[in-house]
Amino acid sequence: MLSQNKSDLELFFQERSLTTVQQGQFTRYVELIERWQGKVHLVSKADIYRLVSKHIRESLWFADRDLISQQEHVLDLGSGAGFPGIPIKILYPEIHITLVESKRRKALFLQQVCADLNIRKADIFTQRMETLSLSDLASPVDVVVARAVAGLEILWSWSVPVLAGKGRLMTIKGKEFTEQVDELQRLFPHTRYHSIPLRDEEKYLIVVQSRAVESL
Repeated sequence: MLSQNKSDLELFFQERSLTTVQQGQFTRYVELIERWQGKVHLVSKADIYRLVSKHIRESLWFADRDLISQQEHVLDLGSGAGFPGIPIKILYPEIHITLVESKRRKALFLQQVCADLNIRKADIFTQRMETLSLSDLASPVDVVVARAVAGLEILWSWSVPVLAGKGRLMTIKGKEFTEQVDELQRLFPHTRYHSIPLRDEEKYLIVVQSRAVESL
């Protein structure tokens, strides 16, 4: 393991109350990304040294505010190297995780991760999110999570067909997200949202739901 990722992982373990199994899973996950990076472009050249300090930590922003519960079905849209879905699944082992990744080699990597980390209750779809329907899934989705892969209105349009009645979309956006909110509510006036400032004041966790849901 790269020395920077190793030291960042040690600090990460000191800060969090994790089981021995969870620590082993995070360690193995980082090792797998480093190993596969040479044949599959999973992260940028710079980010290979920031797997923990950037990618794992940012992935857990989705889980750190009790916005996801252990029994929910979570779908990671555009999973790539498994962020944020795999770290969320390690932290909350009882959730049902669905990873959607259109690129075959990245999907193969995700299959290897789930096998090596002994992850259960996980499904991997090698297709574009807009082609996925509720009939493809084991159950309706409670939470769709996505990092900055598209505008809010696009993410919501992809999420609606698979979401349960009270389901929600959660994504991370920069401080200029208000323009995307305007477009979202122009195209989908039934939606409501709230934003949560993150430790990095330049980023916000955005939660979107239908207005039919009484409260966020």
